[in-house]
Amino acid sequence: MKKSIFAVFVVALLGIATVGIAQSAWTGTGWISSGATVSSQNLKSNLDYLYETKAHKPQNCHGTGKLLGWFNGDWTCDSPAAPQDCTFNGTTVASGNSVTAYQASSVPFGSTCQSETRSCTNGVLSGTFAAASCSIAPAASCTFDGNTVANGDSVTAYQASSVPFGSTCQSETRSCTNGVLSGTFAAASCTAAPASACVVNGVTVNHGDDAIFYENSIVAYGETCQSETRSCSNGTMSGSFDAVSCSVAPPERCVFNGSNLENGDQVTAFQSETVPYNQTCQSETRTCNDGTLSGAYEYNSCEVLKQDPVTYYRRDFVQSREESYSCGWFGTCTRTVYYFEGSPGITFTNPDGYGGPNGFGGLASDPTTLRALCSLKGYDYLIDQAPRNRSGFREYTSPGNNSLLYSIGGSWQVRGARHDNRSFAGGWIRCSDTNSGGGGNSDGGGGGGGEPSDTVREIQQF
Repeated sequence: MKKSIFAVFVVALLGIATVGIAQSAWTGTGWISSGATVSSQNLKSNLDYLYETKAHKPQNCHGTGKLLGWFNGDWTCDSPAAPQDCTFNGTTVASGNSVTAYQASSVPFGSTCQSETRSCTNGVLSGTFAAASCSIAPAASCTFDGNTVANGDSVTAYQASSVPFGSTCQSETRSCTNGVLSGTFAAASCTAAPASACVVNGVTVNHGDDAIFYENSIVAYGETCQSETRSCSNGTMSGSFDAVSCSVAPPERCVFNGSNLENGDQVTAFQSETVPYNQTCQSETRTCNDGTLSGAYEYNSCEVLKQDPVTYYRRDFVQSREESYSCGWFGTCTRTVYYFEGSPGITFTNPDGYGGPNGFGGLASDPTTLRALCSLKGYDYLIDQAPRNRSGFREYTSPGNNSLLYSIGGSWQVRGARHDNRSFAGGWIRCSDTNSGGGGNSDGGGGGGGEPSDTVREIQQF
């Protein structure tokens, strides 16, 4: 039997060799490469080799279900294995059976399920489809403004959720077809806005209402507030005045020499602050009229300058009063008492007790006292002094430190030096604001004494 099998192989190989294909250089001791062509001689030698050397005692391998094979350098005789089952989608498919498979487990709405028959042959399943079943998806719904719209249903949509006052809402019908919503409008509802109010300078005026406004919030004193009635139409205001209220400003004040004057006030003003001695200050009444002051004079006071230089006599400094006293059998008598008031430190002597007009008492005649007398009258300097001829005094100092004083009565009298050398009984002094003020003229009399004859005052002395 083996020989007949070998003979078949040889014949087959010989037939192949006759087609003119190049023969392999096979030596007969190894495996023949697939597709190779060998010579019949080499093949026969190899078969003999296999039969005699490698498998000279083959097993009894005949009958149905027996398979002759070669394994590990020796012949084998095995029973054929049972055909293998297939597995499809977790289910066993016996060899020789078939199953219907689908391309996908589901297809969209409106599509068709694609299928194929897959057969199992000894563990190998034909075909490629992997789904055991297939369903057609239901039509998809749509979503509009957060709500579901079923397939085939429709909804009314608006172009905008609100429109201005006086406008019309624009709408369209949007239909759902398998998840696709027709149209483009996106608003689920629409309302027309109410008419807008107007706001002017913080004041709200409703649509259709009127309000009074003013051109200016304040006008000058004497002017009139200008107003207009403005109407509101959906946020638009007629007219142009925008002041909510108007008031007339109070009259302006005037300023005179640093002081405020109310409207209508008057003030006395002077042309100059000073005028020379013996002249008169010129004045005018100025009236305030809404910030405008009438007139032109600028000064609020005027002073007549004092005489400079000026001559003073004792009577300009010594005051008198009448007083009663007891005069013995005459009863009560009256006498004039002279006194000095006004400056401590200026000596006033009264040796006869009451200082009569012809007495020797009075103001001291030393330069310090006389300068102080000028100061009392507001002058800084003593620029001249002299006794009067007919009513003054002249001083002579004797070796015995006594003084001869020429009295008003025309006689010489001797008095104590402590009084007589300091008496200012009848002379005059000249005072000035400057150290170089002009002096009076001398007109005789001892020692430069004389009657002043220029611009000094002539005051009746006592």
